[in-house]
Amino acid sequence: MAFYQTYRPKFFADLIGEDHIRETLLEASKTDKMSHAFLLCGPRGTGKTTTARLLAKALNCEQIIKDRADKKDISGEPCNKCDACLEIDEGRAIDVVEIDAASHTKVDEIREVIDKARFMPAKLAKKVYIVDEVHMLSTSSFNALLKTLEEPPAHVVFILATTEVHKLPATILSRVQRYDFRRIKKSDIVENLKKIIKVEKIEIDDKVLDLIAVKAEGGHRDAVSLLEQISATGDTSYENASKVLGHSDSGEILAFLGAIFSNHPEEGLKIAQDAYGNGASMIQFNKEVIAYLRLSLLTTVSDQFKFDDTKENVELIQKLSSMKSSTEIARILDTFIKAGQMLKDIAFPLMPIEMAVIEATASMTVDSSQLTVHSSEPKASKQKQEQKISEKSVAGNLQPPPKADRGASDTTDSLTTAPVAVFEMTKDLWQKVIDEVKKENATLAALLRDAKPLAITDKRVNLGVKFAFHKDKISEAKNCAILERVIENILGQKLAVACKISTGDEKKASEALPDDELQKAAEEIFG
Repeated sequence: MAFYQTYRPKFFADLIGEDHIRETLLEASKTDKMSHAFLLCGPRGTGKTTTARLLAKALNCEQIIKDRADKKDISGEPCNKCDACLEIDEGRAIDVVEIDAASHTKVDEIREVIDKARFMPAKLAKKVYIVDEVHMLSTSSFNALLKTLEEPPAHVVFILATTEVHKLPATILSRVQRYDFRRIKKSDIVENLKKIIKVEKIEIDDKVLDLIAVKAEGGHRDAVSLLEQISATGDTSYENASKVLGHSDSGEILAFLGAIFSNHPEEGLKIAQDAYGNGASMIQFNKEVIAYLRLSLLTTVSDQFKFDDTKENVELIQKLSSMKSSTEIARILDTFIKAGQMLKDIAFPLMPIEMAVIEATASMTVDSSQLTVHSSEPKASKQKQEQKISEKSVAGNLQPPPKADRGASDTTDSLTTAPVAVFEMTKDLWQKVIDEVKKENATLAALLRDAKPLAITDKRVNLGVKFAFHKDKISEAKNCAILERVIENILGQKLAVACKISTGDEKKASEALPDDELQKAAEEIFG
């Protein structure tokens, strides 16, 4: 028998991490004030079905019924010794019917259940219907069930369970006694796992139990199943457990984030490439990066934020959080969330992670130039001050230098006609353009991060990019229209956008890239 079945709670007292539910149901069982309909809702693996069976036992326990008739003190706990308790535990009680709503959605099937509910129990005191994943029922089925809930037979109790309570009609919710299950704390899961390994005589390190509890994400059933999965391999070492669970070493993930937060993309790329080379799933790697970024963000926002992890990891996350602002961390988090979306479709799984590393560190380079006001270093140099003045004049009312006289035959609109010096389109100003574009088209904004303003004429903004696919995508009519509209709003003047490859050796770049594998992959993403 599987561990989660062997160690399924047999008493209300055995329920882990659900004290509020345990005490309420015990009191109801003790005082004989059980409802005719219960709703158990919450994440999977937190004990909903187990609680439903405990309720079925408490309603039908022969010892409880006898003690109540003899007016003896009742604890509310089923005895687990009488025929009723044993039959329910073993799944052979004909008066306790478990229904999977996912496979019984038709109204005719529910009506059949309701019709049978009218008959008295064959053996037990109460006929109990446990409807799992009740949110899967059709509208017609809910309507049929509603009639029975409004006027239930005295001998019938309905116990509904769901992971998506928001999908239930309000008419159903108003006629049931609702209990909300919560994710179980890591410490509670670990404590229970220790009890199991003691009985099963399994030698396993606490570090592995911590890993199991984290991977279970608050689900007790999942934690017990993972423990059994690892113990079945015969190797309960942390290294083997990490492989079995598809877990990337947390130290590796935090080192990866440390490289990004320190603005060392080469180191971040190396860690990701090594993980991929060692057989790690990039989807799982990215999920764990996102998980730690989330913790780092929340730690930055609130000093009171607490989370379950090893002491070492908690300290590392706190250190990461002190390195960047919440805005910067949120931007990095957004970058890896998008990488996760790309991972679902792309054939080369390492590429979205690599792109995320480059984008995250590139955006932070721009951000660092905007944080000088908070710096403890001396005032900006005269050159930076002049740059800010230049930015202000460009942002307020762009007035390009006077145009040179042109003959009547000179009708070309040259890329270099009356240029404004490149430094006048400052990093701050260009970042504003990117941020505004992102509100309309995030993909275009990502492309623009690798673009560089070369010059501004009285009619045109000239952009330089390193790769052909950047040039092609930015130059698309719909993308140019967005970019031109944003630039006009920021600069106060309508300008066209021109984009060309500019790498210092343009001929080499333009000839090499069209057949390059990177271009093909990028076109797959952005196309």
